[in-house]
Amino acid sequence: MKRSSIFFVISFLSLVLSSCGSYVVDSEFAAVNNRWNTLLISGDNQIEAFDNAVSRMGEILTSRGNITSPKKMFARSGDQDARATVTTIQYQLSQNSENTDKCFIFMTSHGAKNRGFYLHTQRTEFFTPEHMTYMLNEQCKDKPTILLISSCYSGFFSDTKSLRKDNIAILTAAASDRTSFGCGVENKYTYWDSCLVDNYNKSKTINELSENILTCIKAKEKGSSSNFSNPQTFIGSKMQNFELP
Repeated sequence: MKRSSIFFVISFLSLVLSSCGSYVVDSEFAAVNNRWNTLLISGDNQIEAFDNAVSRMGEILTSRGNITSPKKMFARSGDQDARATVTTIQYQLSQNSENTDKCFIFMTSHGAKNRGFYLHTQRTEFFTPEHMTYMLNEQCKDKPTILLISSCYSGFFSDTKSLRKDNIAILTAAASDRTSFGCGVENKYTYWDSCLVDNYNKSKTINELSENILTCIKAKEKGSSSNFSNPQTFIGSKMQNFELP
């Protein structure tokens, strides 16, 4: 092969590899210390499914070894600091922000279109993308951040420009104009939460988890007369193929 041909092949391969760069792990970014600031949040106290998912995710994360004591928050908690409100969620994340290098937040509840994530408090609150943006800017800054948001219309978060950053990955249970399913008293978990807990340990990276959940949801919702929930994923460039805790 002529030298000019070899140069062309090398140049072509370099171009192909560079075009796939958003799917290559940012090794320097991923290599920061493995100390996770973790919140697991159930926003409703009317059914058990949300609490069940928070408890199970706590068990899964603890068993994997990287997260030793995730902070679990419940709408029905007797501990005021552990009761899920806009104020206490922001407060709890702030408690470990200086001693941790990464952020992991799982939230499960109902949701309202264009309003956000429902919190069953005395006056009823919604945790909005604006609340999330402020909290992450203050406590997580440029740290690797994973957001798992399970509620109807939760794509409202992944659609929000201020949350679509290089260091953030967002998986949601539904598009911003769609409901999610399984919020019944007869269900142990919602559909999306069930797919999350069933596939978390089967997934090495955030990309794999997104793909596995989507496959699972499609199977669960197949044949339903309702519109597909259409779970959404945004994975910032530095979070591509980021290894799960």
